[in-house]
Amino acid sequence: MLKNIEQVKKNITDQIMEAQLKLGFVKETVRFYYPLESLNALLGTSYEQPQTLCEDLGRTCSSFDFCVHQGRIEVSVPADYVEYVHREVPASPFLKTLIELFQNNHLLELSQIKAVFGKFGSYVCQNM
Repeated sequence: MLKNIEQVKKNITDQIMEAQLKLGFVKETVRFYYPLESLNALLGTSYEQPQTLCEDLGRTCSSFDFCVHQGRIEVSVPADYVEYVHREVPASPFLKTLIELFQNNHLLELSQIKAVFGKFGSYVCQNM
């Protein structure tokens, strides 16, 4: 039994929410593709074979379908769950504000982006 399966569910839910904020809602099956290393990091596991992890995920989390596709793990999310996210999961105010900022202005100043981060809590900004 996988202990941190809620981390995977949250990641999937967050990705669905982000896509819906950016693109809108459509009731359809959604697929995500994870490298084995990413799911190991989310789960706190050290699987070496994607197929073994898919089998364990399938037993632990029957809400989604898992299979290996071109070396990555495909997670197929049914349309009903996508609709559930749309109806029942509130959008993160931070994410909503940040996406709206970029949707409405393609020539942003760094100060405008920093202002959104500052509005929702503390952060560290580093020059790269």
